Amino acid sequence: MKPIILVDQDGPLADFDRQFFQVCREQGWELDATLETQRHRYATDHILNKQERAAARAYVNSHPRWFHDLPVVAGAKEGLAQLAERYEVWICTKPLEANKACRDGKAEWVRRHLGEEWERRLIITPDKSLVNGVILLDDAPNPEWFARAAWKPVVFRTPWNGDNSKWEGLPSWTWQDDPADFDYLVQLALEAK
Repeated sequence: MKPIILVDQDGPLADFDRQFFQVCREQGWELDATLETQRHRYATDHILNKQERAAARAYVNSHPRWFHDLPVVAGAKEGLAQLAERYEVWICTKPLEANKACRDGKAEWVRRHLGEEWERRLIITPDKSLVNGVILLDDAPNPEWFARAAWKPVVFRTPWNGDNSKWEGLPSWTWQDDPADFDYLVQLALEAK
């Protein structure tokens, strides 16, 4: 039986931040960072004007196609396929409850970009610690989940979740990294069980 690997959708697979920065440019909302220099988990925290920040949050929370239209993270399709050759992989994502179209949008995104087989491997849950697995690959795993989760967190590296973040010191990995490095993290997680 292959070890179960959980992969977050927004961040590792669907490029939420890239779309957000694009919308900010289109709307004329001034940011104090670029996608590459982002230092806050929530990109809205980089909007300088308080009213524009509120408008951006409202935009994401109410846009009916926000989750449908996210671009694919570079290397995600190929990386997910590589992991699936070695492990039992499931997509495990937390919904944005404020956006009523979120759940359907996430499912549609998976179906359109990854296929129906992956849609059947989609878990949408407000608490990822309740899902069984060996590793959760996530750009922002919730530290409150760590104590009760069966999985070990592996941070999908971004400019904002490394040094001086609450995820500093956790193992990390990206689609550009060597798959053997991920195998090593899986082995460590299995040994820790």
